[in-house]
Amino acid sequence: MRAITKICKWISHLLLIVLLALAALLLGPRLLGLETLVVLSGSMEPALRVGGLVYVRETPPEEIRVGDVITFTLAESDVRATHRVVEIRPGERAFVTKGDANEDADGAIAYDRLVGRVVWDLPYLGFLVTIIQGRQGILLGAGILILLVLTAFLPEIFKPEKSEAEQAAPPEPPE
Repeated sequence: MRAITKICKWISHLLLIVLLALAALLLGPRLLGLETLVVLSGSMEPALRVGGLVYVRETPPEEIRVGDVITFTLAESDVRATHRVVEIRPGERAFVTKGDANEDADGAIAYDRLVGRVVWDLPYLGFLVTIIQGRQGILLGAGILILLVLTAFLPEIFKPEKSEAEQAAPPEPPE
């Protein structure tokens, strides 16, 4: 019986730690004003790998420097891209960007299309985020919650029942 209790406590603690770590990685940055995005293409490799998770902070255009990696919206859409600034054109109020793995620079990116500067990235974590946000992730989260509930109640389920004589006997006074 003690072994089942210990195993259940260990499993529930491990699951809680995993859930808290995921919450810290995914929700914590939002509390700090960062946006999280998943890297979907190899245009910035090797600096940003496909499947990586990038954290973007809203930044005024005047604070962007050549060499910064920025996220911006593509013309007339909500689609976002993340590339390195290779030139700044203050007169045009535009950046010229280029993916590290691309041969050619992008066209001019107007200041008003700037989302922000990439301040941090975690390789491969974007794959996990993509799964979590989909149907599989919802099922996985529900499964983890069910496991947490089960590990809380399993020791009680397997606890040996007291006989009628033990239940009727008054508790022994402490010494």
